[in-house]
Formats: sequence, structure tokens, C-alpha cells
Amino acid sequence: MQARREDESESGDAETDLSTAVRELSERETELAAAEQALARARERRREHRDARERRRRLEDRAANLARAARDSLAAAVREDYRVALAALPGGPSGPGGERATPVADRDPDPGPAAVALAAYRVGEPSAPVVLACDRFADPAAAADWLGAPVLRL
Repeated sequence: MQARREDESESGDAETDLSTAVRELSERETELAAAEQALARARERRREHRDARERRRRLEDRAANLARAARDSLAAAVREDYRVALAALPGGPSGPGGERATPVADRDPDPGPAAVALAAYRVGEPSAPVVLACDRFADPAAAADWLGAPVLRL
């Protein structure tokens, strides 16, 4: 452009083309800067979301560990009462004189869902009547006496 101006040649179209090119270049540089800033913001948001997800995962793990420890503690606190209740449950084998030779839990690692539920109910603090559909007790009165709760028999 400078050479054309010095030669006093026609530089109108060239100047227009140059100013158009400079304007477009400036617009593209502005768009590039805006895109780079948007990318930086998106990366920061992604990093914040990842950090928040990691914090949430650590808190959920900690809550699960605390719940597991609480269950283990509760189970340890009632384990012996549960074993005694399971051993005293009618309907299982007994030793000489009618007493239980060994607790059901020691004789059979899986005494069955009915025995487990009855022993757990007896150890717990039941507030609702029990509906029984098993033949471990002679009658509903014997079941109510053993469980310490009202019993309905099916």
C-alpha cells in the first residue's frame, strides 16, 4: 500500500481489501479470545463438577462405612442374646433332660428363615403382633409366651 501511495497509483481497491482483511482478522482474533475464555470456563466447571463428585463419593463411602460399623456394633451387642434365643427356640433337637445340647446356630450355620426371624423378634423390642405360619409352637399361647408378644396363627 505504501509503494502504491508513493507511486501515486490507484490504491483504492487495495486499501479496501486491506481494511476488510484487517477488520476480519481483528474479528477472528476477538472470536478466538472469546472461544479460549469459554473453553477455560468450561474446563473450570468440569473440574469443579469432578471435585464435587469426588467429595460426594468420599462422603457416601464414609456414610456407608459408618452405617456398616453401626450395624456391626448392634449385631455384636445382641449376638449372645440372639444365640440364646435361637437355642431356646422350640422345635429343634434337644439334649438329655430336654435342654438344648448346643445352640441352633452352632449346630446349623443356616437354621432357616423362620428360626432366624423368630429369634430376632424375641431379641428385639417388638411392638406389633406376630403372625405365625409355622409349627414350632404347640399353640398360639405358647408362641405368645415365648415371643413376649401377641400372636396370630395361620
